[in-house]
Amino acid sequence: QALEELLGCRVLRVAGNCDFCSGAPRELQLELNGTRLLITHGDRQYVKSGLERIYRYALEKEATAVLFGHTHLAHCEQRDGLLLVNPGTLCRQAEYRSFAVLTLEAGTLQAEIRELV
Repeated sequence: QALEELLGCRVLRVAGNCDFCSGAPRELQLELNGTRLLITHGDRQYVKSGLERIYRYALEKEATAVLFGHTHLAHCEQRDGLLLVNPGTLCRQAEYRSFAVLTLEAGTLQAEIRELV
C-alpha cells in the first residue's frame, strides 16, 4: 500500500516465484478500452529460457500485451501484434534499474522502458 500512497494511484501486482506470503494473484487479466492485458511473473512460462512460451501463452489468452518479469532484464518487443514487456527491476543492487511506462491512446498501446537514475 505504500507504493499506492507514494504514486497516488491504484497499483496492480502479481506474485512471483519467491513471494511465498504474498496475497497477490499469480496472474491478472484485464481489459482497458478494448486492450487485453495479461500480467504474470513469467516463471511458469520459463522466460529465462526464452520468450516463445510466454508468447504462445499470451496468444492463447487472446492478449494484446503481456507484462512479465522474472529475468529482471528490461525487454520491450512487438511481435505479430502482441506487445511483450518486461520492465526490468528496481532492486538497489542491480546495475541497471528500470521500469516500464505504458500508454494507451486511441486504442493503441505503447510501452517505453525507462532507466531509474
